[in-house]
Amino acid sequence: MNIYRNLFIALVLGIALIFPYSAFADKQIPFCACYDDNGSGSCDPEEVIPDSGNPDLILGCEGPWLRESNGAFIKPGQSICPFYTVDVTIFSPYGQWTCTTFLTGVENDPVARLIFTLTKDIQKVDLLLTNDSIVAKISNDEPMVTATGALGDDNKRPKRDRDTFSFNFGPSPGDNVVKVTLEENPESGHAGEEATLILRSGNSNIEVNSGKLPLEITASLPTDGDYKLIVEQHGIPEDLRFRGRYFLTVESDSGLIEEIRPTFDVEQF
Repeated sequence: MNIYRNLFIALVLGIALIFPYSAFADKQIPFCACYDDNGSGSCDPEEVIPDSGNPDLILGCEGPWLRESNGAFIKPGQSICPFYTVDVTIFSPYGQWTCTTFLTGVENDPVARLIFTLTKDIQKVDLLLTNDSIVAKISNDEPMVTATGALGDDNKRPKRDRDTFSFNFGPSPGDNVVKVTLEENPESGHAGEEATLILRSGNSNIEVNSGKLPLEITASLPTDGDYKLIVEQHGIPEDLRFRGRYFLTVESDSGLIEEIRPTFDVEQF
């Protein structure tokens, strides 16, 4: 991630924080850790091996939209829950995360590193540490990123709300197959059942799918472009129009999509 892209994201985040709706978290995901000192696969302070020689560690995690935990100091046999809490907002945390351990005072020389995908179904992240490894005790590790949004929350256009997102690929030659899925967020209520999902390049539609959620689009895309995803209600009868929170997920066979970026027409719930 280059410095100009970091500055752009920081600017967008700074502007977004001016508006109260952008500071609201839909939910929170705790990150927990325990340091397995004896190879038992769990952490029990009563089973810590005296003078095992295992070092104290510092644990840190980084994720989408410049999310970064403070360094958590953890001793052999110790559990910390949570050492970090992730807010779910329109700047979605779902996607690739990296967690790293270091020796105290040697932060430039990682002991272990784990890269995993935080998906919309994960309610909690449990990290099991040893003196030279990190394991995430979560079941889903598919290469996907997910954005969150809500239809019907635009008071200026309640009958034809539209949310626009964008994404692109990392450096990779050739074409990549992506699957885009629009589905309701089952953790919240909704009304209606139909919406429209559009995959667009520039001002040209690549594919449009309209009907009952969940909706899917699969396409082969060149990796050197920027693409838009539009979720809207326009043209759908009012009694069928989906109104509520949704998940918008992109799965790529390359796994190189870092985030789905909301534009300013995506309101916080």
